[in-house]
Amino acid sequence: MKRRLFLMTVILCGVLMGISAQDRDTTLYEFRPHWYIHGAFGYQYTIGETSDALALSYMNAQIAAGYEFTPVWGLRLAVNGWQSRAAYQPSDAYLAEGVNPKKWRWYYVAPTLDVTMDLTNLIGGYKYNRIVNFGLLAGVGANLFFHNDEATQARTELNNEKEGLGNTVMVDRTYWEGFKASPLGKVGLFCDFRITDKFRLGLEGSANFLMDKYNSKYANNPDWYINALVTAKYNFGGTYNEKQVKKDDLLPCKQQPDTVIQKDTIYVETEPEIDTLAIVSAAQKSGNATALLAMTDSLRTEIFFPISSDKVSVTEAVKLRQIVSFMKKYPESKVVITGYADKATGTAKFNKTISEKRAEVVKKYLLNQGIEANRITAKGMGDTEQPYNGKDDNPMLNRVSICVVE
Repeated sequence: MKRRLFLMTVILCGVLMGISAQDRDTTLYEFRPHWYIHGAFGYQYTIGETSDALALSYMNAQIAAGYEFTPVWGLRLAVNGWQSRAAYQPSDAYLAEGVNPKKWRWYYVAPTLDVTMDLTNLIGGYKYNRIVNFGLLAGVGANLFFHNDEATQARTELNNEKEGLGNTVMVDRTYWEGFKASPLGKVGLFCDFRITDKFRLGLEGSANFLMDKYNSKYANNPDWYINALVTAKYNFGGTYNEKQVKKDDLLPCKQQPDTVIQKDTIYVETEPEIDTLAIVSAAQKSGNATALLAMTDSLRTEIFFPISSDKVSVTEAVKLRQIVSFMKKYPESKVVITGYADKATGTAKFNKTISEKRAEVVKKYLLNQGIEANRITAKGMGDTEQPYNGKDDNPMLNRVSICVVE
């Protein structure tokens, strides 16, 4: 008889294992740090004391090499340059006196070190096949400018048309010849459109500020220029790793309960992942033994989540129902729900938010099932703690809400 009961236990556990194996394998896509190169071409507008488009340049180019450290943060070395333009627009009174508008161009090279931040991944989490990503950039560097012959000619023409006007517009403090340099700061935004994993097209806009000398005109304030570029980006080595992961690796649990047989009594230790009540019921139907479920005054359950998600899968919902059953059976019990996030993916801010959502979704389920709010405590730890941080632990297991009922 004891042998028969043991065989029934093994068979029931095997059925449960077979059901869970139907969706055992899953594919995970994780961000891969990578190098890239970036090329761009477009327009530049040098902001100056003119109200028309005389300062618009159709010649602007950029090349950059960078590294994406995380789905959010990257660093690049960019070199922007080609041509800038400036202009002088005379007042109506000067126009009446025969002073004509003047425009001039010069050339420059501007190397900068830029930090990039992907806002889409920051807010929405990393997705390997997302079509459009938006972000911000900021950088510092230098602008090296030269070949200002047209400004010299414009200054001479203004002096000829109205005595001293050229020297007034381009005072010695700001007028320059030869080769000059200025510190440069940059802020901007970008959007990338995914064509393939390695190739992207996009748009980039940036505002660049320099000392009051760049456009040769005196204004007693920093000079600015704005770049609007069409970009092409090539990623080396791909941007994500594809892993086939067995569900057993994601949701570690015992596939059969520990069973102790003493005389005619079977004690089955409680495991949330196994329907031990079914095993006990089978034992009771044998008629020759008494089955006792060894319940304790506490219960610990782990609810696992996919990457960047707070959605409870069908498999994990079974565990939630077991928590409800336990708490209804023990009306004095209370539960502490602690959400976590995988430190290997996402930023600290995003992980804090997703961990709180993972805790709240469990709390909401319990409330909807009639568990009183004063019996539930929910909190999110972000990635400041990693429940699975052992040498052989899979870091993906830290995408979890741990529920402790006492």
